[in-house]
Amino acid sequence: LNRLCENLYRDAELVNSLHGSDYPADKLNDGWRIVLTNQFHDSLPGSHITPVYQDLLEAFDQALEIGFSCRDAGLENLLQTIDTSTCDGTPLAVFNTLGHARSTLVQIEWPEENIQVIAPDGATVAHQFVDDLESGGNLLTFRADDVPGPGFKVFTIKEIANSANSGRNGVKSTDTTLENEFIQAVFNDQGVLISLVEKETGREAIDPEKHGNVMHLYEDVPGKYEAWDLAPSYTDVEFDIGQASIRKVADGAVQAELDITREFGSSKMVQRVILAAGSRRLDFNTWVDWKEQQKLLKVRFNTTINSRVATYDIPYANIERSAYRNNSFDEAKFEVAAHQWMDMSQPDFGLSVLNDCKYGCEAFDGMLCLSLLRGPLNPDPESDQEEHHFTYSLMPHAGGWREART
Repeated sequence: LNRLCENLYRDAELVNSLHGSDYPADKLNDGWRIVLTNQFHDSLPGSHITPVYQDLLEAFDQALEIGFSCRDAGLENLLQTIDTSTCDGTPLAVFNTLGHARSTLVQIEWPEENIQVIAPDGATVAHQFVDDLESGGNLLTFRADDVPGPGFKVFTIKEIANSANSGRNGVKSTDTTLENEFIQAVFNDQGVLISLVEKETGREAIDPEKHGNVMHLYEDVPGKYEAWDLAPSYTDVEFDIGQASIRKVADGAVQAELDITREFGSSKMVQRVILAAGSRRLDFNTWVDWKEQQKLLKVRFNTTINSRVATYDIPYANIERSAYRNNSFDEAKFEVAAHQWMDMSQPDFGLSVLNDCKYGCEAFDGMLCLSLLRGPLNPDPESDQEEHHFTYSLMPHAGGWREART
């Protein structure tokens, strides 16, 4: 919710600065005060008593309501300035709020019917209907290329007698493989990533023996301050993560999807692994019904990369930290904070791990790791005992993270 609000309010500020109507400064300030107040050090990391969590949910609901209303009102005002009179169908404006041009997937709830998606230049755009793992809804998906930033492109959705898609899949797939023009991913029958090849360089990113997308469930009893601390000895006790199954659930003109399902302890996990045509990123859209306590769930990616350092996204910048533990200072960094991405690169090749809401990271001897979930008992014995939705992604690339524009 925190990351969602941060991105939402940035978008709301931007779209409301692009039209000539009144800027909703008071509403945005009210919303920002709620978001920033709840970044207090015991609120955001979960080191609070049980009733505080309910207060936080109510506060974030209020912040989201304000943010979405301001953003949507700004978009409505912008839409009034767009000429769609030449559209032969339903116009759909795709906005890009970044500071540079962007090519990305567009997903919108739409009834599954025979339609044609038409780009601004009149070309037909491949589309596909997919099921959303989080909402269960039916989403129309297509790729929008080179949307200016900040700016927009107007596409047209037109009903036709027969589907315009040729049926040719944009991604090659089996029950354990996904491949597009840029990357090839291979899993074993347990949902472990055994190969990730960046096709333009021909380089393998995943260690062939230690693998990637490896789930680890550790004992997490750091002492009196359970929700605050993570003990360096957490790896001493590891629990069985259980068996998994993997199967193909979708393929089409835009993307292909595999589902990895597993049960461990009292918890369940489904990962929808998505590779889209034209994408350099492999997405792991993850749902977990988390019922573990005093346990820590991590996912590790063991790479073929040799580097003394890893780079982490932090507020307004990035930072390099050692990827080895040669002294007491580096040993203390067995878990470090980061925001949207971490990267390990050699001069000619690297791997970025991106996420939409996780903050605990680790890099050591060619391995990249994200902390996914915990279940401390103190001070909130109900901490995180619920369903969770999050996404992390892998992006192998030539050169370093700068050249790859991570």
